Amino acid sequence: MLVNNAGVGSVAPILQADVEKMDDIIRVNITALTRLTYAVAPAFVARGSGTIINIASVVGIAVENLNGVYSASKSYVISFGHSLQRDLADKGIRIQTVLPGATATEFWDIAGNSAQETGANTISAEDMVHAALAGLDQVSW
Repeated sequence: MLVNNAGVGSVAPILQADVEKMDDIIRVNITALTRLTYAVAPAFVARGSGTIINIASVVGIAVENLNGVYSASKSYVISFGHSLQRDLADKGIRIQTVLPGATATEFWDIAGNSAQETGANTISAEDMVHAALAGLDQVSW
C-alpha cells in the first residue's frame, strides 16, 4: 500500500505569496506524489494487487478557499487519481483519492492559518483516516 499523504500549503494570495514557497508546494504535492506512485506501480502490477491512496483536498474542487497553487496542486491529485483508476484498476490495483476538508494538523501553522487547526469545521486526523478507510472498504474491487 502507498499512502500519498504528505502535503504543504499556503493561504497567501498570489501578490503576497513567495514564489519559492509555491515551488515547494508543487514539489511536495505533485512531484513527490507522482514519483512515489511511479516507483510502486510496476511492483503492484507485477503481483496483481496493491492499493494507492492519494490525499487530495476539497479545495481541489473549491479552489476559492485557499491559495491558488495549493488548490491547483490538489486538483492535480484528483485528476491523477482518475488516470490511475483508468490505467491500473483492471490490473488488481485499488485507487482511492480522498478529498478531506479542514483537518487538524500542523498543516495550518505552516500554511499561515493556525486558527483553522481548532476550527469548528475541522475534523481530527484520526477521524479523517477512519472515514477514508471505511470508504475504501465499501468499494467492491
